[in-house]
Amino acid sequence: MNSFPGAITHLVDLEIQASSIFTHDVFKWIVREIKKESFITLKQGVECHEDGSRVYKVSVYKRPKFDHTVVYHHEKETDSAEDPIMVCSCRMFQYRGVPCRHMFTVMKNEHIFELHKSLIVKRWLKDARTVCEIPYLDQSMPREALEVSKYGALTAECNRLYFYASKTDAGYNMLQKEISRLSSIVEGFAKEKEKEKVQVQAPATPSNMKGNVVRDPIPVRTKGREKNDKKTESSRRPITCGYCQGIGHNSQTCNVRKEKEKAEKSNENDERNTNPRPSVATTAKRSCGYCKRSGHNTQTCDVRKEKEKAEKTNENVTGTSNDPPPSVATPAKKTIHCSTCKGAGHTHRRCPNKTKKGDASPTSEE
Repeated sequence: MNSFPGAITHLVDLEIQASSIFTHDVFKWIVREIKKESFITLKQGVECHEDGSRVYKVSVYKRPKFDHTVVYHHEKETDSAEDPIMVCSCRMFQYRGVPCRHMFTVMKNEHIFELHKSLIVKRWLKDARTVCEIPYLDQSMPREALEVSKYGALTAECNRLYFYASKTDAGYNMLQKEISRLSSIVEGFAKEKEKEKVQVQAPATPSNMKGNVVRDPIPVRTKGREKNDKKTESSRRPITCGYCQGIGHNSQTCNVRKEKEKAEKSNENDERNTNPRPSVATTAKRSCGYCKRSGHNTQTCDVRKEKEKAEKTNENVTGTSNDPPPSVATPAKKTIHCSTCKGAGHTHRRCPNKTKKGDASPTSEE
């Protein structure tokens, strides 16, 4: 299950070390970064500073503008991941805890075959879940915090014991007997300790607490208006009507408003019954645009018609003379001519002199 399947990258030594110390998910992450290291190139030579550090500037293949700077402190003696021997400008190690591809490029150029201790974050290791020893004899710790720590440590050990005891019947029966025996003994110890207490301890409060103890959060007054208890009727604001200013109802359920609206509707119905509306709407009186009189329009105006009639008669009187009016020349009709006999009034299809098929020609008959 934990065997190494085989190197799949070009940095074999670093890959084997990562597979042996890191968890499976973190190891896959590191393998991905080692594979992407093959696309990283050195942009320029190494710069050595006075403090002994070496500065590498790297870029991505075919993308020279995407460059990063890696500072390598080869003389620094540190084992903490908070102060590593390599610092990259991409800051992947700071927020993920895994060396980046730029760091692997520097390791390849510096001929480094193992990850430095400062580049290994303990929370990604396979043995990160080991049970830590708790200093039970530390009197500075509060009693409740000490009890919680003991309870957690014993629960972890008992879970392991329960796991192996449930595998066999003999282990299950023996563990049940031992648990009942030890429970009575431990319960006696607790009762004796309670009897030895002379003074009753005050309940723990945030002021007398010591150490890191997880408790319920302290209620804090929030911003804004203070909320009243809905259960107490005295704190409620009375409902006031916006129409009659009465208490105990609103304008929607106000009886005064309803009665007034009802009376107004009845008055409107009475007015409609006494003064009914005409069935046909009366149109406004027409006025003529020519003589400015009412009752007709311009098209039916008699004054306009008489004036136009008088004008026509005057034109006819001035235009009369002894000479007859000139006749209008009518275009002559085109006469039809026959193409066979050159006669007029018919075509060659209706020509009477046209010989039929099979008849002798008129010249031969003569």
